[in-house]
Amino acid sequence: IYTSHPFTGTFDGEGHTIANLKFKAYKGYGGFFGKIEENATIQNLNIENARGPIEKSDSEPRIGFIVGQCNGRIFNCHVTNSYLLETEANYSGGIAGSTNNKIINCSVRNSTLAPTANSSGTIAGYLYKGEITNCYSSNNTVSGKSTYKGGICGFAQNGTITNCYVYISNFYQDSFSLIYEKKIKYILVEELDITF
Repeated sequence: IYTSHPFTGTFDGEGHTIANLKFKAYKGYGGFFGKIEENATIQNLNIENARGPIEKSDSEPRIGFIVGQCNGRIFNCHVTNSYLLETEANYSGGIAGSTNNKIINCSVRNSTLAPTANSSGTIAGYLYKGEITNCYSSNNTVSGKSTYKGGICGFAQNGTITNCYVYISNFYQDSFSLIYEKKIKYILVEELDITF
């Protein structure tokens, strides 16, 4: 969902599942929502068996299964059995490519992030002055040639990650960090396989 204007409202999926989603990157953003603004909320949404971006973008986009660029809030959204394709991206994440607001009570399971990106994380590729809380990553693979990779977030700058965990995840090539920077309040890591 992306027009010439980013989403500014509230989208409540009411616990429903969107299956077999295929999306393109448009004007630098890709996902179910390309970009949401500060007053927007996406909540109670499940995505299963998604694929994208299905065409090469003319720029290096911010891509995520739920939102490409999250300036708003994402609550209780879950992604399973999905695949971010081998493409060039700025930031790539299972929930959001990049966020500067809130991602709360979200998860990504049994999914793969394969873009060549500045940073990739199974919840968010890049966190700036926002928060990721009560989120988990389970049985995911981050395989693209990203500068930074993370089990929760690829690169975090002045953000807060609280009460999150990573379980049985695989990371290939380049550098790896569970998350980046500081303000980490609780993270549990189990059965992590890192291959360089």
